Parts: sequence; C-alpha cells; structure tokens
Amino acid sequence: MKKINFTQTGGSVKAEVGGEMSLTEAVQLILSGLLGFVENGMRQITREENLTPAQEQEVKEDVYDMLNIAFGNILDRIIPTEDIPDITVEATLQAENAMIEEAFKREITLDELLKEKKNARTPITPLS
Repeated sequence: MKKINFTQTGGSVKAEVGGEMSLTEAVQLILSGLLGFVENGMRQITREENLTPAQEQEVKEDVYDMLNIAFGNILDRIIPTEDIPDITVEATLQAENAMIEEAFKREITLDELLKEKKNARTPITPLS
C-alpha cells in the first residue's frame, strides 16, 4: 500500500511518504485523493445545503477557480511565468492549423479530434 500523510503546523506542511514512491506515483496519488475529496465535498455541500442546479453550478465554478489559482501558483513556483517564453499569435495559429489539417486528413470533425486528444491523457482516478 502506498501512503502519503500530510501534517500542517502553523504555516508549514510536512509530507511523510510510506514506502518507496516515485514523483509520478506521488503526484498521481495526491491528485487522485484531491479529486475524490473535491467530488465528495461538492456532493455533500449540494446535499446538505439543498442547492438548486444554478447554485450547484456556482459551487463547481468556485471550486474550479480555486483549483485553477492553486495549480497556477504551483506551476509558477516550478517555472516562474517570466521564465516561460511568450507564445505568439503566430505559434497559436500554427498549432490550430495543424489540428485542423489533421482532422481534415482523417476526415473527422475538429471536436472529434479534440475529444480524442483529451481522452488520450492519463486519467486521474479518485481513491475509494
């Protein structure tokens, strides 16, 4: 069994890893746990607060924004924004054109290609 224990004291967090674990395994475990925690938390809030569909959507958007900011901060600590080369409009257009060309050659829609690319990513499965 692979295990990570987190302890927060004041402003610092300590992580203890149980057993051998690679960085990839640790990230997968942490993100799977986070996903399960977030999904369960949103279900619990929806149930306990008897939210309307509109309120439930607002909770989802708030959680999305919170995680987006948190992950942005993590990525910025790994490679600060000022160290990342600017992506020009030209580079963006080239990437978009390459995807359009691939979809055309394969005779599928751009939406189908995007779904394929999204589904090809490694899934994060929640812990049970």
